Amino acid sequence: MKVVAKRKWRYPMSLERQYAKQLVTYVKRKFAVIDEHRQEIIDTVSQYAVRTDDDSLMESVSAQISVLLDRIERDMESADDLTRAMNNMFDAVNRYNASEFDALTKSLFGFPLRVPVSQISHTDSAGRYRTDATLDDDISTLKMAWVRQNLALIKSIDADTMRRIEDKMMERIIANVSMGDLTKYLIKDIRDIAGVEVNRATLIGVDQVGKLNGRLTQYRQEHAGISEYQWETALDSRVRPSHRPRQGKIYKWSNPPPDGHPGYPIRCRCVALPVINLDEIPVRLKDGTFKYVDWPKAPAPKPAPAAAAAAATTAAEVSAMFPEQLAGVSRGEPMTPDEADFGRPNPHFEESQRYRINCQSCVVTYEARLRGYNVETLPNTVGSMLFQLSCNTRLAWIDPKTKEIPSFIPHPNSKTGKSYIAWLEKTIQSGRRYTLQVFWKRGGGHIVSIGRNAAGELEIYDPQTAWKYTKTTVTNTRAGKTAKDDGLAWWFGRVRWRSAGEWYGPELLRVDDKEFNLKVVNEIMKAAEDGETK
Repeated sequence: MKVVAKRKWRYPMSLERQYAKQLVTYVKRKFAVIDEHRQEIIDTVSQYAVRTDDDSLMESVSAQISVLLDRIERDMESADDLTRAMNNMFDAVNRYNASEFDALTKSLFGFPLRVPVSQISHTDSAGRYRTDATLDDDISTLKMAWVRQNLALIKSIDADTMRRIEDKMMERIIANVSMGDLTKYLIKDIRDIAGVEVNRATLIGVDQVGKLNGRLTQYRQEHAGISEYQWETALDSRVRPSHRPRQGKIYKWSNPPPDGHPGYPIRCRCVALPVINLDEIPVRLKDGTFKYVDWPKAPAPKPAPAAAAAAATTAAEVSAMFPEQLAGVSRGEPMTPDEADFGRPNPHFEESQRYRINCQSCVVTYEARLRGYNVETLPNTVGSMLFQLSCNTRLAWIDPKTKEIPSFIPHPNSKTGKSYIAWLEKTIQSGRRYTLQVFWKRGGGHIVSIGRNAAGELEIYDPQTAWKYTKTTVTNTRAGKTAKDDGLAWWFGRVRWRSAGEWYGPELLRVDDKEFNLKVVNEIMKAAEDGETK
């Protein structure tokens, strides 16, 4: 017979808020330094804004901006200064988690559990119990990994901040606006970037405490020989729809749900209540401290006839490739690249920063438009499906052969844009469509569509910004402007290829032959405002 304690396992909400506040304060100090250099940023942009016909503009501007941003970075505090605060936060969450585990097990046994449940004896209740040293070793290892990961996340904010400022400076130079408007736009740009990075810091603080609490819970329960848990949500309106049906259900630590155990998904506040098997414990539990649980088993499905199964499989594949509706929009005739382009995948790009961090979804929207769905991309907000997709851009697709998330196309470990472009020339075939995911030298990442245009040339199309890049031209289809330049060389010149000796460069994925993952795709786009939801 299996039971769970009536006493609940409380979530460390106060520690979550405390850590988020620490990280936000750090980011705000960074932007205070940037604000001190605001006039230098404006002066640098205004210096070049009237020289858009200069052939060497891109190179000279990039060099000047890099010098300025490097100087600003030197004036900022290092993310490594947060190491002590991160170590202290880990210790605080660990103490909290241990106290919850001790209180819950004490409510059942009359003493905190320090040994595997199968080894409990009456002598333990008298206080003569041991501590599992391997648990302490595992937690020490987890601490080092958690602090290292959190430092990497904060450093990514630092890198993204400078990269976004660099991009905005380049945009304002190309726009060639008046000095008054230039100052106004740059100030707004920096404020928008600050808002995004503060939100990211908040998310990191909240999410990382939840993940740590979930991981520590699993460590303690598994070291105690507890193999199952009961899912407990926060029981409020903020519980995500996919977690509500899990309330009260039993799961095995060895077989997690698709998005992970409680606390593992982004901003998950759910907890795992240990399930105790009374048949394995030679000590009687305290009366009134527990409740019985069942382990429901679903009946096995009846096998379908072979012909019916084959027909159902074929219909499902067609439906997933070309569903009747996508994000509530009925499928029409397939669009040409021009009909799908001209800024239509992301028409609100200039209106809000949230539409300038949704590249992971814009490439999916562009592919959907080519397949006949008149849709546009939603803004990327914290905790949204767009945000989750940014962590793994392949989640939007299903490989029709394996019915799993597809793998990137194997590639050579190139060290330069020139050698990688040469590989792309051999790999990318006419009539096929691909996405290309990269990380920038200054930090952050991006994803674009890539293929061959009507002339058979290799062409990068960025459906987020409406820019196109070929070996001979750079075009903004939204503005209808084209400049003659080696767009591919310039674009790949910003890419990071290796980090710490490992490949960090582009990843290519063919998408025109992939099915839509409707659970993802339906939440990242909507009916185009120039169209109609049917």
